[in-house]
Amino acid sequence: IAPAAPIVFTTTSLASATYNVAYTATVAATGGAGALTYKVTTGSLPAGLTMSSAGAISGSPTAAGTANFTVTASDAYGDSAQQALSITVNYPAIVISPAAGALPGGQYKVAYSQNLTATGGSGSGYTWSVTSGAASLTAVNLSVSSSGAITGTPQATGNASFTAQVTDSYGDTQTASYTIAVTYPTLSIN
Repeated sequence: IAPAAPIVFTTTSLASATYNVAYTATVAATGGAGALTYKVTTGSLPAGLTMSSAGAISGSPTAAGTANFTVTASDAYGDSAQQALSITVNYPAIVISPAAGALPGGQYKVAYSQNLTATGGSGSGYTWSVTSGAASLTAVNLSVSSSGAITGTPQATGNASFTAQVTDSYGDTQTASYTIAVTYPTLSIN
């Protein structure tokens, strides 16, 4: 009887996962005698994921970060091999609303108020800042607060062009560029 071929992993890396989004992957190896069984023997999978004895990884990750672990594949006679693997769990991309460029214009000496909002990312702790164009906003007496509120009463006309950046509690960022056209109110003659 010929000896069984050595167990060799064909899976040497795993795709990244997204926080709170269903994930599936399979760890596989060849060789050995009969069906192989798989288990995590050091480290652990990301929280929210499990691996079956057939090597199927599934679930929805519940925390961001990188999990490093070792999988052992064993055959019916106790022969085994190990493979170091990792899965990085990322937060989904941050989406800013309104979309870039989509702010309504303002009017000279009329109070202006708009809110920038964000979804995605870590889902919490959003902080706003202006990364370029702050002087353009100041020139028409507008500002962006750390909560994303754009407020002020324009004291000049012109275009305020700026880039707003939001940072979530995990440190991920997203930016959007806007222009607010400040004009004189329309005169009405009775």
